[in-house]
Amino acid sequence: MVCRRVLVCLGQGYQDHHSLRILVENQGRLAYGKDINTQRKGLTGDIYLDNSPLRKFIIYSLDMNIRFIQRTIPRIWKPVSYQIEGPAFFLGFLKVGEPKDTFIKLTGWTKGVVFINGQNLGRYWNLGPQETLYLPGPWLHSGPNEIVVFEELKGGLEIQFTTTPFLGY
Repeated sequence: MVCRRVLVCLGQGYQDHHSLRILVENQGRLAYGKDINTQRKGLTGDIYLDNSPLRKFIIYSLDMNIRFIQRTIPRIWKPVSYQIEGPAFFLGFLKVGEPKDTFIKLTGWTKGVVFINGQNLGRYWNLGPQETLYLPGPWLHSGPNEIVVFEELKGGLEIQFTTTPFLGY
């Protein structure tokens, strides 16, 4: 099964030459040990342009939670028919008869996060070794199911669904 005409994109096409946009990914955390309270994420020092520190900038958080996905994103979608350089959000729909467990394969995608009906399914990365994400049947419902993908680097043109996992071993 393949979700085609996937994708509607949010986040591409801005040509503002007076702004600097930096995306910082929160990837991984310490789970134990003496350094657990000293770990820092994000920008931890000044940002420079021509040896001068930049000041008076605004930080926007992309809180990848259900409220953000369902209320903020769906307002400005545009159809796409070619690979988009990220970061960008993509919207697709999967029509389901009887909901069953399945696996999502994101061939042609690079690195990001998948949301199914507003729920965070998980992260993917083409470096592997895992090439599929497990999608439990109870997360789906009969009829159309919304798929939102946040791609950091380069989005694909389709999302594949399969009954067979590929976990890289």
